[in-house]
Amino acid sequence: MINKKVFFIVLSIIILCFFIFLGLNVYKKMNNGNNISKLTVEELTQYILNIDAYQAQVSVEVISNKNTNKYKLEQYYEKNKGAKQTVIEPEAIAGMQTTLSGGVLKLTNTKMDLTKLYENCPDVSENNLWLSTFIDDYNRYESKQFKEKNNEIVMSVKLEESNNKYNIFKELYIDKVTHKPTKMLIQDINQNKTVYIEYNEIEINNVNEDILAFKL
Repeated sequence: MINKKVFFIVLSIIILCFFIFLGLNVYKKMNNGNNISKLTVEELTQYILNIDAYQAQVSVEVISNKNTNKYKLEQYYEKNKGAKQTVIEPEAIAGMQTTLSGGVLKLTNTKMDLTKLYENCPDVSENNLWLSTFIDDYNRYESKQFKEKNNEIVMSVKLEESNNKYNIFKELYIDKVTHKPTKMLIQDINQNKTVYIEYNEIEINNVNEDILAFKL
């Protein structure tokens, strides 16, 4: 009788220990999975500024006084290697590609089988549609700030020396949990919206090497 009681007591202790151990493991995994949301605002800002590569699918609106043009693009960028941008929509120019490598810009219209090469062109990262351009501008200019807004971090910069009056103010919105950009806003000298970019998909520092293996 006593042996049975001892047996059940020991068994109960073993079962209790098992569930405690299981619970601790589940908590540890959940806690590790949420570490991405624990960066401070300053740390998240530095993470964005240190991006060396990315690939993204973006929706772009270019706004002027006369009309608004909408595009869907695929972008690939890797620092010191090159960049590539492909038009997905609209259908009329779908497949048009812009690539840059070794200081040579290549424009290709796959539908018309036309290709143009431009030597010694400015780096494609100066194109205001690129995330890397925002990073360069933020590092370059003094008039900048970052702030927390709802569930996002907003990085903003003023291009004080820009000769393009339609490209003066920039804002980049970053999700605090995923650490990924969600949208970018570009404004003119009067702070009217001229470009709106939405990041539908983006992978940071994880670029397909084959995509960036340019053959000019």
